[in-house]
Amino acid sequence: MSQLHNFVFSYYPYIVMVVCFIVTIYRFHHSQNTVTAYSSQWFESKKLILGSNLFHVGVLMVLIGHFVGILTPPVLYESFLSARTHLLIAIVMGGIFGTVAIIGAIILLFRRLSLQSYVTSTSKNDLMTLIYLIIMLFTGMSTLPEGLHDIQGESLVSVSNWAIAVLTFHLDAGELLQNISIALKIHIFLGMTLILISPFTRLIHVWAAPLTYLVRGYKILYRGRQ
Repeated sequence: MSQLHNFVFSYYPYIVMVVCFIVTIYRFHHSQNTVTAYSSQWFESKKLILGSNLFHVGVLMVLIGHFVGILTPPVLYESFLSARTHLLIAIVMGGIFGTVAIIGAIILLFRRLSLQSYVTSTSKNDLMTLIYLIIMLFTGMSTLPEGLHDIQGESLVSVSNWAIAVLTFHLDAGELLQNISIALKIHIFLGMTLILISPFTRLIHVWAAPLTYLVRGYKILYRGRQ
């Protein structure tokens, strides 16, 4: 196992978790007004509704699939669900909702770049975050075809065992990912990096927003001065 591989998959996850936790807590307590996803409804509602709904539904389902599929120990399902079947379910669901999320993200990106009023109000941080998310989604989609050739479903089992090993503080967890593909390693690295940078961007609302955020209305009313 190379030193780079060992660092990225054995130690980097802990750097990510510590930075994410500390910065999220700091922002929540010292600059709480920035812990939000700001509304931009006034610029153009139709594209916002379509793009935002597609993106958020797609990403939410992808995240749920990742957490359930990866963090469920194989011993809990291997008696009634083979690793191959588990992988095929992940491929189908990931393909569907990954595509939905990409379409939504591209609509939101086009909206940001095509409306002059929105271009001037969009920060570089927001734009780069959205582009990064699109790249993340594409790298995830790129791993799906190779999964079809994984007859034993070993790649998903390896990733699951690695994630569980990281969360149970096994500092040699990186050894479990030695045999997975480069594409999957890149996707995992980008995923960890996304968690690392999230507290420094508007993505912080994913970690810090109250549960009512999930069922809030999309509209915020702006009233002129009386």
